[in-house]
Amino acid sequence: MKIKAIIVDDEQNARQFLKGLCERYFSDQIEIVEVCNSVQSAVVAIKQREPQLVFLDIEMPNQNGFELFNILPQINFEVVFTTAHDNFAIKAFKYSALDYVLKPVGEEDIRKVIEKINKKKYNGSQLNKIALLMENLNSSSAGTNKIVLSTTNGFDVVNLNSIIYCEASGAYCNVATLDRKKTLYTKSLKEICDLIQDASFFRTHRSFLINKNFVKSYDRLLSQVLMVDGSKIPVASRIKSVFLDAFQF
Repeated sequence: MKIKAIIVDDEQNARQFLKGLCERYFSDQIEIVEVCNSVQSAVVAIKQREPQLVFLDIEMPNQNGFELFNILPQINFEVVFTTAHDNFAIKAFKYSALDYVLKPVGEEDIRKVIEKINKKKYNGSQLNKIALLMENLNSSSAGTNKIVLSTTNGFDVVNLNSIIYCEASGAYCNVATLDRKKTLYTKSLKEICDLIQDASFFRTHRSFLINKNFVKSYDRLLSQVLMVDGSKIPVASRIKSVFLDAFQF
């Protein structure tokens, strides 16, 4: 069965380019049932067409794409945000585990979107992730950001400033938080490091990422840090000087 999709973009060339890309390379997998030039026209089209996927431009002159979620009573479709600027809310998208593509959209971008759609069924989590996205975008402090981390059964929303440290566990990662919990997530430590690009975090070792705010002490002789929960985290000798610089020692 083809994926029913709607394109929302105020630029005609962008709409037609994306539509043509889908029809040329993926006509057997995706059907563009409507192209819209505004949030208001998108609301009407979504109600009438009931798409499974919406390509949503962020920056539109009258209403930005995020206004769509203030109007629609429910989000029962997947959203892929499109933007021409790689620095626009990208961190918020990553933290919220929402999909985005940079313009100009390429064939490989669409292929990845289709693969993700086919691998999962909508389970109500999209609305939660969008709510988290809006919360992060409206946050005035980076320290109040939250991230979505996948578990074997679903996902958790984790306060970034509650993470004490992350520890590699094969292809997965254990995350220790202030509530004394240690949870296994289905991301590698490298993936979490790429996700958490925050100055409060420092990778002390190939197996550990720590939150500097929760370091209790450092032992030069043993080359390890003591965290507030009592955990002792090694500091690799090759990065010891960088580590000390990070604490301005």
